[in-house]
Amino acid sequence: MIALLFLAGLFVGSFLNVLIYRIPRAQQFIAGRSRCPHCQATLAWYDLIPVVSFLLLRGHCRYCHARISLRYPAVELASGLIFVFAPSYLAIAVLEILLVIAIIDYEHLIIPDSFVIILALLGLWNPHVFTALGSAGFFFILWAISKGRWIGFGDVKLAGALGLFFGFPSGPLVIYLAIISGGILGAFLLLLGKAHRKTALPFGTLLAIAAGTMMFFQEPILRVFHSYFSL
Repeated sequence: MIALLFLAGLFVGSFLNVLIYRIPRAQQFIAGRSRCPHCQATLAWYDLIPVVSFLLLRGHCRYCHARISLRYPAVELASGLIFVFAPSYLAIAVLEILLVIAIIDYEHLIIPDSFVIILALLGLWNPHVFTALGSAGFFFILWAISKGRWIGFGDVKLAGALGLFFGFPSGPLVIYLAIISGGILGAFLLLLGKAHRKTALPFGTLLAIAAGTMMFFQEPILRVFHSYFSL
């Protein structure tokens, strides 16, 4: 059963790679054969076997020999692990969406509205409207004060969707974890000379990672939270 779940997750991850590549480029993702992004050669089915094809081709295109991004097998493996270890079918759906959002925002600094809407709809299973409004409102204030320099408006919408799904106190804790990790990442990049004070960070990616962490470790995180505030 675990092997079948992992295999299903790999193939879903392969489709996620299509979404990650095509949606930011406004390309059709339902129809159309997959092509090499370098030479545009049409890829055969045996070039698209999740992880296996990457290994057999040693990470290079069969036709032009250009290097294939490690992102492709990484997303497929992450999707496979999500299918195996996620606590519920709802969690699988949410985590897969967060995976797509994380990669797209990391690569393009955008968060497609379509995925935020789907995430919000999944949150309607157990809606937490006030937490959603509070999370989105907090980020809206940051966006307005900074005039979009600190965070993008897509982050505002994503924070609202996560608040709707997680509720209180998990929703605000997701935001807190993302802010802390963003501060640490920014400081680290500054020290290495890889960024400057105006460098834009993919905050949607950090929100997605924080939300995924909460999905898997919600109980221990909440225990720490309650023990801290009960002191």
